[in-house]
Amino acid sequence: ALGCYLGEAVDSEIPVFTNVPSPPSIPQLKDFGAAISTSGSTPMYHIVGITPEAHTQEEALQKDKPKDKLTVGPQELKKTFENLFTTSEGNVELVAMGCPHYTVSEIRHVAALIRGKKVNNKVKFWVFTSRWNKILARRMGLVEIIDAAGGYVAADACLKGAIGKLGFNLVATNSAKAAYDASNMSLESKVEVLFGNTTDCVNAAINGKWGSST
Repeated sequence: ALGCYLGEAVDSEIPVFTNVPSPPSIPQLKDFGAAISTSGSTPMYHIVGITPEAHTQEEALQKDKPKDKLTVGPQELKKTFENLFTTSEGNVELVAMGCPHYTVSEIRHVAALIRGKKVNNKVKFWVFTSRWNKILARRMGLVEIIDAAGGYVAADACLKGAIGKLGFNLVATNSAKAAYDASNMSLESKVEVLFGNTTDCVNAAINGKWGSST
């Protein structure tokens, strides 16, 4: 949500972030970068103390003054979250995660959540990753767990293309990039989006509806 908000706010400028509450993980940086470049055309970003060439704010700005300053808090994130969440009604048709492609650790998290459970027979449950990560996940037994639950790990595929070709009407995802793309695609019928965290999405795949715990 933060990435989508700032992509629209800064457009093609390069933002420098300060006062980040806690150090982000590699998957969080990956998802954030995908979101900020989806809603805007941001070529790169700096987080002071985290990303290369940004040990300090002065280094990140190359000793220049910032063109503008933005403060992002709960209100801005809440509004963006609500914009990505386009509906709260209807039966879930597709639950999709892995946009950008999932790491092995993210696949492991999904496998842990869905182990021993079954995907609703009216729901497609897809996890997107790279070919090599799928090979590693299969060797670790993670793909087998997701397959046994009725899900599918797709290698080198794209959620956006799948939605456009297969005609889903209600999609649940934990990806801000996917949520933004799906709700803004030029299709004959509007694609409604449910946007939440990984646990929300796995529960939706099992129950066929959003907001029900397993």
